[in-house]
Amino acid sequence: MSAEDLKSISEESDFDGPFIDYKAKGNQIELVGKEELEGKSAYRIKLTNKNGDIRFYLFDSASYLPVKWEETRTVEGKEVPWESFFSDYREVNGVKYAFKIDSDSPGTDLKQSVVAEKIEINAQIDDDHFSKPVVPEAEPPAAPPSN
Repeated sequence: MSAEDLKSISEESDFDGPFIDYKAKGNQIELVGKEELEGKSAYRIKLTNKNGDIRFYLFDSASYLPVKWEETRTVEGKEVPWESFFSDYREVNGVKYAFKIDSDSPGTDLKQSVVAEKIEINAQIDDDHFSKPVVPEAEPPAAPPSN
């Protein structure tokens, strides 16, 4: 994996997100201002992580739920803008989760949508689910045709 991919995986492995215990994680946050997003008022927050990378988050000013984040990513050695929009919030065990996340890189064809059908909290998962898969035995190569 490239250094950029490893860095991305490291950031994505923070299941609590960058705001919970942000100081202990070495992150800095600052309120940049308030703006309109799709006809609604939103707070713009600047997050600088311990590596100095900057990401902006927009939070709905009425619900305080995240509605968008923006950053610059390195893709194939080139810096490109990237943004994700969070919607279809539903409550699961007293916490609201975005069931739809639309991401894209403005000015490019890079786009993706993630739609959750169901979110379960503390779901029971059989230990078998984490066992090493059985690799089927390979068939011997076919004999070359005789002439």
